[in-house]
Amino acid sequence: MTARALGRLGEELSVERLAKRAAMSPRTFARQFREQTGTTPHRWLTHQRLIAAQRRLESGDEPVDRVAEAVGFQTAATLRMHFRRAFRTTPTLYRRRFSKIAPRAPRADGGRRRR
Repeated sequence: MTARALGRLGEELSVERLAKRAAMSPRTFARQFREQTGTTPHRWLTHQRLIAAQRRLESGDEPVDRVAEAVGFQTAATLRMHFRRAFRTTPTLYRRRFSKIAPRAPRADGGRRRR
């Protein structure tokens, strides 16, 4: 079940939906999940989404709001809240420190595009 969820982090993954896929009641699913993983489905999912966000921030230059959507946080504000709580930094500062790609050079025209 966890491997399937990892491939679908960008989707809504509620306990009810996961339980339905596992052919269990939500309560039984949550109990079984905790027994097998040592944590709640919500905490596990949040942690997995944060790991996925870290990887995207390290290896790409897509905007933070796109990273948030791709990993299932839906908004940049939600990603920032969880990121700060878990890592005591912002996604942008994390990217600056750990990015594996070279930062973009400033544009000579001050960032303005020609029309």
